Amino acid sequence: MVHIAWEGMGSNAWTFREIAPVLKQIHQKKPIALHLVTDLEYPSHNGPLAWKHSLKKELTGILKGIPFYLYEWNSAMLSTICTQCDIALLPIPQKPPIYWAKPENRLLMLWRMGLPVLTSSTPAHMRCMKAVGINEMYATKEDWGRCLETLIGDEDLRKKTALLGQNYACQAANDQALADKWITVLESVL
Repeated sequence: MVHIAWEGMGSNAWTFREIAPVLKQIHQKKPIALHLVTDLEYPSHNGPLAWKHSLKKELTGILKGIPFYLYEWNSAMLSTICTQCDIALLPIPQKPPIYWAKPENRLLMLWRMGLPVLTSSTPAHMRCMKAVGINEMYATKEDWGRCLETLIGDEDLRKKTALLGQNYACQAANDQALADKWITVLESVL
């Protein structure tokens, strides 16, 4: 069985709708299990009479037949679960457009934990993948199945991309590198 990690806000788990059919096809060929570190419940935003949505109920409808496990988000749980998984996924829909503009922070975080990551081809993710030299690790909507099957079937590729990503994240996103970028930005506006 291949164990796949995802981290994010419970209210963003709907993004699995786009890739759920692909995950179902892959699960029929080789068993997979999704491990999601997130909010187990999240509030609706329907005015003053807000209630909480059950993520388990929502994902059961989206992931029909694919085993998944939910873990309440905290830094210790995130590290524990992600470091025991084989692959991480970052599916990001193109609409609404605000999602496509998300930065690469989650990708860098997962790389720092030593995970190979398959992600949507957002501009930020493509920039990072190209900088690392692993262009095959981001997917258009049509490419998810092919890319995920390749990654699942090739343990050496998983190890190679995890190491490349980890090295890049540790060099490009360490405290000193980030501080230097902030200083450059602040100096540019002064």
